[in-house]
Amino acid sequence: LKCLSKEERYAAVFILSLVLFCHLALRFSFVRLRAYHSTQGILSALPLYVCSFGIFLLPFAVATRSSFFQGILFLINAPGAIVAFIWPSCGPVTIFHYNVTYFVVSHILLFVTTAQLASALGGVPTIKHIKHLSYLIAAYYVTMFVLNTVAQAISGKNPNFSYVSF
Repeated sequence: LKCLSKEERYAAVFILSLVLFCHLALRFSFVRLRAYHSTQGILSALPLYVCSFGIFLLPFAVATRSSFFQGILFLINAPGAIVAFIWPSCGPVTIFHYNVTYFVVSHILLFVTTAQLASALGGVPTIKHIKHLSYLIAAYYVTMFVLNTVAQAISGKNPNFSYVSF
C-alpha cells in the first residue's frame, strides 16, 4: 500500500475492513444453529468478544480517519489477534470445522487490517493512546461483565463475553 496515494490506501484498508465485517456478519447464520464459544444462538453471534468487537469497530475507525481511534484499535486488535493464536478457543472440534476456519481467517485478517492502520494510514499509537487505553479497557470489561451477567440471568447459560467469567 505504500506506493498508493493516501486516498487509495484509505479505500483499500476500508474495503479490507468491510470484508472482515461481512465475514463477522455472515457467521450469524451458522452460530444461530450451532455453538460458537460457550453458547449457541443469538448470544454467541453478538460482537461482544474482544476480537468481534474490534472487527465491528474497524470500518468506523478507517472511515472517521481518526488517528486516535485507529491507534487505540491497533493497541487492542494487533496483540489480541496474536494472543488468540497462542491460546485459541475453538472448542472440541477438528481442524476442518467451521469454528476453526472462521477463527483462523478472522484473526489473520484482523491482524493484517489492524497493522495497516499503523503502517499505511498513520494511526501509530502514542503515549496518549496508552494512557487513554487504561481506562477504556477497564470500562469495556466492566460493561462486558454486566452484559454477561444479564445474558446469563435471562438465558440460564454463561456466554462468557470477552472471557470475563472463566
